[in-house]
Amino acid sequence: MDLILQQRRTPARDKKELLGLLFLGLAYFLWPYYDAPSLLLFGKLLLIPLFFLYLPYFQFPTSWSTRLLILGGLGFLSLAYLSCFWSPAPVRTFKHVTEEVLLNLTSFGAAAFWAAKASEKSLNSLFKLAFLSFLWVLGLYVFFFLWWHFTGTPLFPLDHGPKGPVPTQRLFFFLPDIHDVILNRQNFASYLLFPASMALAYLITASSRKDFLKGLFWCFLFVGFIFVTAKRSALLGIFTGSFLGALLSHRYRALIGIFLLVVIIASLVFFTPLKRYFIRENFRLFFSGNKKDWARAGSIPVRYYGLPFYLRYIAQHPLRGIGFGRSNIKLNPEVLALAKKAHIIHAHNVWVNFALYLGLPGLMFFLLFLGAKGFVFWQGFSRAGPLCWLLLGFVIYLVAFWIRYQFDDSFRYATSALYFLNTGLGVGLSLRQK
Repeated sequence: MDLILQQRRTPARDKKELLGLLFLGLAYFLWPYYDAPSLLLFGKLLLIPLFFLYLPYFQFPTSWSTRLLILGGLGFLSLAYLSCFWSPAPVRTFKHVTEEVLLNLTSFGAAAFWAAKASEKSLNSLFKLAFLSFLWVLGLYVFFFLWWHFTGTPLFPLDHGPKGPVPTQRLFFFLPDIHDVILNRQNFASYLLFPASMALAYLITASSRKDFLKGLFWCFLFVGFIFVTAKRSALLGIFTGSFLGALLSHRYRALIGIFLLVVIIASLVFFTPLKRYFIRENFRLFFSGNKKDWARAGSIPVRYYGLPFYLRYIAQHPLRGIGFGRSNIKLNPEVLALAKKAHIIHAHNVWVNFALYLGLPGLMFFLLFLGAKGFVFWQGFSRAGPLCWLLLGFVIYLVAFWIRYQFDDSFRYATSALYFLNTGLGVGLSLRQK
């Protein structure tokens, strides 16, 4: 391992490990809530002492993949802070960069340091805690749904949304958007990509009937709830990632099973009343050949209509962006005027938005960070042995997550924090000697 120097097990190290288990476990329970910035910030601040507890054992890496990972992260962070100087709201941008970049990278590093050195017992305990946190959130979802369904009113007062009875099917599909407690549908779909990826990896590599049935159950549970969010990009991401996972692990029967699952879900979408939750476009206008009609043809066409406006702006300002964060789009008069012409307030693509915020250099540093992370995951998977399913899960997750965000931009707040935490654990596990 090239990230942290080897240590002998001592009482002091055991205390650090237990503290890390507590803080990381708490983060999984504290973060996945809608409009709870205090909980989110508290969870991030908890991981700062963990980062510095393990920092003295850091050894500059010898592998190029880990060096590039560090270079990409530091470059992205530096340009994000530099963008404060030309932001329309420098103080607000500084606060946003600190919370959404610096603290996220600190959480990533703390998780990586801890996972690289933790005992198998502690790792097992953390994954149980993380697993329980996902079940807890799904349990909240079902509880809120049943309460509203049987009482006719939400458990908590709503600022927006229906006050009385809601049709059962609509309530089940749109509960996260109208309840204001759990993550909204955009973020909820991204949140569930992690346990769904792990379940699919376990299913793909199952070596016994018992393991197969266990993996199948958890796969249907987590992928099923992603289906309920009706986020097509999340479904596309998880199935693309699982196809790649089956190919990497040479499980060709699994490819057939995943293909059948895709067929089943596609059939539910196109041949049942559920279609109205997934198809929200007028494709006649989209394929009419008149691009001006795309702006009023629904979700997908309007994005294709608006994207060239942002790409042209980036081409005209390739080296310096508008400042990190969505708030700079709303405060920059030039970009705000551009958004009105594009008929969308942002590009609905994280990489395009990073280029808009920080220029092409900022995007390049982030892609360096992302690409190096993927290579580290691949290295860990290729030498993982009996537990290869665990590292395969991180490979699937990385692919699924970033395919999703080619069509969206809710990569903020709880979603981004959980992404950095999850992938930090994956990097730490990938760099372990065993």
